[in-house]
Amino acid sequence: KEPSGKLPPVSSQLPSFVLPWEKSDSRRASWTKKLIQLVSADLDKYMIAQDITKIFPGIRATSRDAQVKAICLFWCWVAYFESGWNPNSSSVDVGSEDDMDTWSIGLMQMSVVDQESYHVPMGLDYKKLLIPENNIELAHKIMIKQIASRGKIFIPKGEKGLYWACISPGGKYDSSAKIIAMIGGGL
Repeated sequence: KEPSGKLPPVSSQLPSFVLPWEKSDSRRASWTKKLIQLVSADLDKYMIAQDITKIFPGIRATSRDAQVKAICLFWCWVAYFESGWNPNSSSVDVGSEDDMDTWSIGLMQMSVVDQESYHVPMGLDYKKLLIPENNIELAHKIMIKQIASRGKIFIPKGEKGLYWACISPGGKYDSSAKIIAMIGGGL
């Protein structure tokens, strides 16, 4: 305690690191900053996932900053396999061609209608969801809900609740082993 009897302030210092998407474009540093803020604020919600050790086997024994970095690397590589780090990427894969709100768009391939479907009211329209930081935030919030309801990050092929095909072990577009390998190389 401080002499006045008050507890010292808790450090609000966030970790700082560079993610792979910045190596080809330093303007992407704002994406990293947003991701660090979100993951840092909800780290405990990620750490309850039964399969968190798939992201990085020693994650529970590492420092808080290393845990944040591992989860941020996870998201960086999910974005790579979802959009090639192209914030303007769009696909009609699960949507309707005449309704852009159903299209999968942006870094994490999110849809405007996901806000209602997953009860995450952010007020984002198509253009706002193309803003990388908004796209990242919606993906993060949906993952937090997925972990709370399913207890895991990776949803195997055939199980309900799948959002990102690249992290569906056994699925057609499964890249989870590649993502896990890339995370290990970044820590």
